[in-house]
Amino acid sequence: MRRKILFIGLGMFLLPMAVSARIIQAAEEAKTEAVEEADQTGVEWEYSYGSVVSVAPDKIVVKEYDYDKDVEVEVTYLIESDIELQNVTSIDQIKAGDDIDLYFDSKDDKKIARIISVESPEEKQETEQKAPAAEQPSEDASKAQ
Repeated sequence: MRRKILFIGLGMFLLPMAVSARIIQAAEEAKTEAVEEADQTGVEWEYSYGSVVSVAPDKIVVKEYDYDKDVEVEVTYLIESDIELQNVTSIDQIKAGDDIDLYFDSKDDKKIARIISVESPEEKQETEQKAPAAEQPSEDASKAQ
């Protein structure tokens, strides 16, 4: 009887860990896929993220944080016809204020976007829900004042 309980308990502990490990592994594989693709072409892509300031069919301006200068800067990325888009089907769906991740390469002092991933509405909603909850004082704390 004790062994049965031990095995069941152990199974209940190890199964979620195995599932979580597989999910993490799948996410890492998807994230490195773009880098591997770049390696096959001999070009090394860089990664950045930020908030869209403006977008046109041939370029996108992103407000991002420059860690070297310790300030926010606006960076222009060129958009070519072979760009890969994630969470949108066309450049026209990207608008100012959208949060994006992007992979790019540099050529002749110009940054060329290769993959743009727009934060999905679900991800944005999760982020917005977490931030206000952390900022609002608890009900008990407001009664104490």
